[in-house]
Amino acid sequence: MKRLPFYTLVCFFVLLYTHGLWTRLGVPKLALEATLSALPLAILVVQRGLLHRPAPGFLFIWFYVGWSLAACIHNDEGILRGLLYPRFLVTSYLVFWAVWSSRFTHRQLRRINTVVFALFFAQVAAALFYWLVLGQKHEFVVGLMTYGGGGVATVFPMFAFSCLLAFFLYYGRPLFLVAGLSFFLVSHASGKLAVYYFIPLILVLGVVLYALVEGVPRALQRSGVIALIIAGALPFLVALLSHTPRAENLQNEAGLYNKIATFFSYTRRTALDNHWYTTTRLSTSKRVIEETFQRDPSVFLFGQGPHVLGSMSGQADQGAYDKYGIIYGTVGWSADALAVGWPAMFAHVGFYSYLFYVLLRHRRREALDPYWKAIRLTAKLGFFVFLLNHFLYSAVFTAGGWISSVYLYFLAVTLVPRYREMMVSGSPLTRPRRAGVPRAGMPPCGSATPRTLLRPCEEQG
Repeated sequence: MKRLPFYTLVCFFVLLYTHGLWTRLGVPKLALEATLSALPLAILVVQRGLLHRPAPGFLFIWFYVGWSLAACIHNDEGILRGLLYPRFLVTSYLVFWAVWSSRFTHRQLRRINTVVFALFFAQVAAALFYWLVLGQKHEFVVGLMTYGGGGVATVFPMFAFSCLLAFFLYYGRPLFLVAGLSFFLVSHASGKLAVYYFIPLILVLGVVLYALVEGVPRALQRSGVIALIIAGALPFLVALLSHTPRAENLQNEAGLYNKIATFFSYTRRTALDNHWYTTTRLSTSKRVIEETFQRDPSVFLFGQGPHVLGSMSGQADQGAYDKYGIIYGTVGWSADALAVGWPAMFAHVGFYSYLFYVLLRHRRREALDPYWKAIRLTAKLGFFVFLLNHFLYSAVFTAGGWISSVYLYFLAVTLVPRYREMMVSGSPLTRPRRAGVPRAGMPPCGSATPRTLLRPCEEQG
């Protein structure tokens, strides 16, 4: 019974990151989503977590769900639609709450992390298989995660790269950074370009956050290694960029400078000469703000209903939300504001912002083991991945749960007080064996290499 939460959470992450595979095999999406919601709820039932004080952020979730329900009723879309709209955020929060209420051992947490990292790299392997073996480059196929939506092909590499960047910064092993750059292949196989904008921002943010904790000299030392690795990988990244289906015109450009200039001009293009319709994220965000404050106050409060998001096909002749003149370009915040109103949008952003505030306030006096320092830095970077995605790119940080569930898992592990002892450097659970030889080839729990991220560790007593 004690191991049931561990195995349940492992099953949750495996099912979550193979969701697209099961969909292609014919398993109904509704059944998969219901199972994913039931697994963390089962942990809470077994651990009697529902009977205790909820995890931080519960009021934001309660308000978001309640307001979404009220907005759908107001817009004549029914109670069921109101319950389905916030389901991904609710499922992710259930994971956060389940970890908060459980009592995982150090070995179990390391093994869960191992499963998560293995699933991350499985997406790279699947992307290579689709691209090199099957010869497929399709926006709506993203690794094993999804078969029907491509936005995650940008946000997932951003978050996965953040994890590997954090480990590089704390261990200084270049292979971590090289492994992180491999997630570009997931974006490439799905024909995405935005990741070339966002990854440099993640790099800068990671170094700055690391410098605030560990000091500027060490950050500068790491930055030099980062510059050398990026310089070496740049020709490879440009080669990927120039063969992306959405930017085939780059193949006609000679020279690195011309390719980069063409890329930036490409990303600013609009598909329509009719200026009434918005087709870019910036113009759509402006349109949502303008239309909201020009209409009845009920539009600000309750939006137009989630059905409007389904009416945008991305093509001028195949459907648009004509009331606002929007074809494409809704990001996370504008999707919430448009569908269920601005109060719900503020609650969604407020939930992640509050947890980030709790993380910053939650300063440990003990010297954490470098492994858990890297996880803590990943939790910090995850918030900025949310901000970049939610305000500039799409709604997929929460939608689907692929990113938000793992992010909130890392955040819960970092914040739960009873896990503090096992994360302290030099504790019996993290220090190497006195003899220096791990049992049966297992790495000590205080060590980390790109290989040992995918292997369980040995607890020391």
